[in-house]
Amino acid sequence: MIVPPRRAEGDPERTRECQQALQAEFRALAQRAHGAGWSETEIEQALFRLAVEYIREHQNAEPASAPRKH
Repeated sequence: MIVPPRRAEGDPERTRECQQALQAEFRALAQRAHGAGWSETEIEQALFRLAVEYIREHQNAEPASAPRKH
């Protein structure tokens, strides 16, 4: 379960809080992939590439004048 944020947007600790909220689900996803037969290296590369793709998609979706949210 991913818990909702407790801190307001703009709080300098909110990104760290988000990371902690996602960590268990992220690790569980990697473990399920490993259980399905994927190697650690394949999982690492796939998760990295998916993260980069996600960042690129969302950077392109933001208006140029909007500040980046961390």
